Amino acid sequence: MLRAVARMITGKADLADLQQQIHALKVEGAEASAEIDKLKQLRASATSYDEARDLDDRINRQIWVCEHAAAAIPELELQLAAARAAAQAAALARHKTALVELYPRLKRALVAAVAAQEEAMAARGGLPGTRRSGRESEFAGYWVCGVPTLGILRNLAI
Repeated sequence: MLRAVARMITGKADLADLQQQIHALKVEGAEASAEIDKLKQLRASATSYDEARDLDDRINRQIWVCEHAAAAIPELELQLAAARAAAQAAALARHKTALVELYPRLKRALVAAVAAQEEAMAARGGLPGTRRSGRESEFAGYWVCGVPTLGILRNLAI
């Protein structure tokens, strides 16, 4: 009850609470349906009109429970879907923030790796078996400053 009030005040839905409510309503509906079947059998064998009327009231109460559960479950499932989407959006925002914070370090590391590789290639006089004027080295798995993505990395000011 307190969770429901807190959810109404804050507008936030607890995923576990919503899942628990949906499960409880499904169980309650299934139990009510089984009870209806049992009560109908008892009503058929009722010995008096008053006993049958009493069983009718009990059957109607269980029918109401089933209808209530059937009406409440879709609404709770919509709330659960919205709460999951909000949680996922928050997680994506956290991941994006972390990536934006880590990007400058990644950029520096990639640019440093390209520079070190270019120095090593220059010290050896180029790649064996390749022409210096071609772009073969890019396709041989080497990082070259002319690769468009690394050129972009060098030019970004993030």
